[in-house]
Amino acid sequence: MDARLILFTRYPEAGQVKTRLIPALGADGAARLHRCLTEHCLAKLCGRPPFTEPVVFFTGGDRQKMRAWLSGPLLIRQNGNSLGQRIIHALDTCRRRGDGSLLLIGSDCPDLDRDLLQEALCHLENADLSLGPALDGGFYLLGISRRFPPGRLHRLLKGIPWGGDQVLSLILERASAAAVRTALLKPLRDIDTPEDLHDLPDCPGS
Repeated sequence: MDARLILFTRYPEAGQVKTRLIPALGADGAARLHRCLTEHCLAKLCGRPPFTEPVVFFTGGDRQKMRAWLSGPLLIRQNGNSLGQRIIHALDTCRRRGDGSLLLIGSDCPDLDRDLLQEALCHLENADLSLGPALDGGFYLLGISRRFPPGRLHRLLKGIPWGGDQVLSLILERASAAAVRTALLKPLRDIDTPEDLHDLPDCPGS
C-alpha cells in the first residue's frame, strides 16, 4: 500500500468524550455525537483505494469494547504521555509495518472529504509534511511523506500547548526553522464547542 490513513479516536463513554459539549448536549448526548462522528468519518473516507484499510489508534475502553464498536479496521491503543508523543508513536508504528505516506486525522471534522485526503497525498509527493488547519488554531490532518522519518516530528511537536490556539502556528514556525517542507490544505472547523454545533452537518445515526 502506498498510503495509510490513521484515525485517532476514543471509546465513546459518557463523561469521557467531548467534555466541552456536555453543557449543551449532556454526557450521553456528547458521547453519542462522538460515536456518530467517528462512524461517519470511517464510512465517508474509507472503503476505496488507497484508503481501504485504515488503522484506528484509540484511547479509553479496552480492545473488547472497541472491537464490539468498530469491527472492521485494525485497532491499536495509543501510546504516549502527550498528544505529540501519541502522534509520533502511531506514525512510527505504521511506518514499521511498511506503509508509505501516512495521513493522520481525528474524527472531529465532518467536512473533511476524500478530495482533501487526495490533495494531501499529492502535496506529499514534493513536501515532507502536510497539514490541514483547523479554525481553532489546531489541525485536522497531519501527513508525512514516505521519505520522512516519524522521529523527526519530535522537534516539531515537543512541548506544544495542545488544545490552545497556537498549535498550528508553532508547528509551522518550527518546521520552517528545521527546513521541513510543508504544504497546507484549506482550513476547516472541528466540532469541539457548543458554538461549533451550528455548523454540524447531518450525521447518520445522530
